[in-house]
Amino acid sequence: MQYASLVVAICGLVLACLSLGWQAANFVLTGGRVKVEFRVGATGGRAMLTAEPNSFNPDWLTELAQQGYRQPIAAVRVANVGRQPVTVERWGFQHPAAGTLFPVADFIGKPLPHRLEVGQSETWAMDLGPVVDLLKVGNEIVAKRPVRRTLFAQAVASAGSPGIVAVVELADGRAKRGRGTLR
Repeated sequence: MQYASLVVAICGLVLACLSLGWQAANFVLTGGRVKVEFRVGATGGRAMLTAEPNSFNPDWLTELAQQGYRQPIAAVRVANVGRQPVTVERWGFQHPAAGTLFPVADFIGKPLPHRLEVGQSETWAMDLGPVVDLLKVGNEIVAKRPVRRTLFAQAVASAGSPGIVAVVELADGRAKRGRGTLR
């Protein structure tokens, strides 16, 4: 008789844990979720060509210029992958040591704030010059920091520049950092 009670109690505990896990997963997956990507490229006339930040080099930009894409740009692509709409308030580029660069004028893309419906994506872009300047300033700050003689500090110092990532601020107060780093 006691064995049957133990089996029923264990089954109840397993079902309760499964229910709790399902509720937690449902809560996390419900609502607005965004994916953010950092892109670099160039624009010319009526089109914009972008790629991953690891494609960034002067030769690539020269090739794009020869094809008519003469204005180098840095872009942020935001995709709503959640189950509710989200509103993008601001977008920009962040260097951990130098801060965050938010464009205030002269950018390509929809005016902000912009509501992204479920499944939609949007790309915003700006001139690459200020982003490269942010990278240079951030790298100078990192290079001038005194190096502490801890194992962690040595690992960070040997890794070099942390680089720049794309960042998006949503209307609900969340900030989302993107994939891709410009170093």
